[in-house]
Amino acid sequence: MVKDMRAYCPGLDDLVLSRNYELQTAANWKTLVDNDLESYHSAVAHPSLMGLLDYSTFEVWEDRFTTCHAMTNSNPDNPAYKVGAEDSVKRAIYTWLWPNTAFFIAPGPKNLGVFQMIPTGPESSLQRWEFYFESEQPTESEQAYLDWTINTLIPEDTALYENVQHGLRSQGYSQGRFVINRNRPEWSEHHVHQFQKLVHDAIVTEC
Repeated sequence: MVKDMRAYCPGLDDLVLSRNYELQTAANWKTLVDNDLESYHSAVAHPSLMGLLDYSTFEVWEDRFTTCHAMTNSNPDNPAYKVGAEDSVKRAIYTWLWPNTAFFIAPGPKNLGVFQMIPTGPESSLQRWEFYFESEQPTESEQAYLDWTINTLIPEDTALYENVQHGLRSQGYSQGRFVINRNRPEWSEHHVHQFQKLVHDAIVTEC
């Protein structure tokens, strides 16, 4: 996982913490992980993200306790934030580490994001975000990326987390089968299945 991230962002090890962000969320932490491990919601929930990334280049891979999603930037002048020709990061990678931490690199200046989904109750969790750049003070382009992430992308996902949690609490919910298609990874739920099996195995082991 670390090797892949270094390949996507040269100089990754030299980045420094620039910004912290936290958000209380009315959803179980596992609901957050489920959402972040599937990508078929993006076309509906994240229109500006769809303009930033080329989902036809979507790749996924995994091992026992990690998963990786990767795509290339499709449009430098996209609805999310501008990606300059001089920017060194041209591809995006999102990696998840069991049980509740994600690392992501976005197109643009050298960057690293860390996202922790921390349980605070059966139907609540804390989103804890850290953003790393080449210096503590963000540049104009780095700030544009931060503004989009904090003011657009995170609220879009938070609405999904909380609405799914509301649906899980309803009497209308019934569990279904996973959709698995490794030839169409952008539509597949095999990473969600992997996560839920790890949860199941951990609970069985503890019991």
